[in-house]
Amino acid sequence: MLTDGVITLAVMTAGDAAALVAGEDDAIVRRLAGGPATPASAQRHIRERAEDWRGDWYRGGTKLAWGVRDAATGALAGTAEVQLVQPELPAGAANLSYSVFPPWRGRGFGSRAVALMCAFLATRTTATLAVLRIDADNAASLRVAERSGFRPAQELAGPRASMRWFAHDLRTRPASGLQSRMFCPTCGLDMYWVVADDDPVGGWWQCDDAHRWRRAFGGFAPLDP
Repeated sequence: MLTDGVITLAVMTAGDAAALVAGEDDAIVRRLAGGPATPASAQRHIRERAEDWRGDWYRGGTKLAWGVRDAATGALAGTAEVQLVQPELPAGAANLSYSVFPPWRGRGFGSRAVALMCAFLATRTTATLAVLRIDADNAASLRVAERSGFRPAQELAGPRASMRWFAHDLRTRPASGLQSRMFCPTCGLDMYWVVADDDPVGGWWQCDDAHRWRRAFGGFAPLDP
């Protein structure tokens, strides 16, 4: 599970099937799903993605998928997934995709999901590049790419590519959001990366109790005296 305190990314279970079907609208079906979901197809999708988590993450066709949840209520607000091996992408590049259900749009959930997926890739995988491929008429997702610090990367696309490509170098610095398995040395709570462009190293680690840390040899050093 990954969280930034506002949303949570968690592997979906059979109990999410009904919400997965109810959350789709025409835009999700057209851009991502390929066809309307049914209770049976939703259950099958959830089972297949659970198997992907238990298998080889780098096997062709594997999709590491989460449900995007409102952290306050636990309600399923969308989906998110990464592919570590995608035929159209160079080695070391991971493909990111996400959907936000209509009632939850306009709250920044897409950008938060992208940040958490980048954090996961940077800390739990060997991926060095995160890639978003977005339809040219999908204005909301184009704004997500811009807000998330992705650069236009059409040079990675084939000559007949119809989508706009964006990339983020995962080696530059941690993305905002929870970094997996980072715990505050003072209180033991999960820590996340706070982006600060005017900071000498671009930000700091912080827990929900506001303890701030820098990475140091062998562990962390407190940012505040």
